[in-house]
Amino acid sequence: MHRHHTNLSIWDEELKVHPEMQIGSILKYKKIIGKDKNGKFIWKEFSTDIYDISQECIQYSIDELLDKADEYEKVFIEKFVKNEDGSFNVYLGS
Repeated sequence: MHRHHTNLSIWDEELKVHPEMQIGSILKYKKIIGKDKNGKFIWKEFSTDIYDISQECIQYSIDELLDKADEYEKVFIEKFVKNEDGSFNVYLGS
C-alpha cells in the first residue's frame, strides 16, 4: 500500500475500477505536447504499473502519471479503457 498523500486526481464516486485490471497491469496516459509543422497534434505517452487494484492505489498510480506528465488541469478521472496489449488507458477531464 502507498503512503498517504494528497491526491492530484479526483475519483468520481460512480467510477469503478475496470474489472479486468490486475496487479502488474500497465496504466497509460497520453498528453498532447504540441503540434508538428503540419498542424497535427504531437502526443507523449506516460505509463506506470498497477501494484494493487484498490481504488486508493490506482488513484496513486494516476497521480504519478499526472506528475510525470506535468498535468495539473485535467484531473477528473473519467474512465479506463483496456487496450489490445492488456494495458489500460486512463481518460481525464478538467
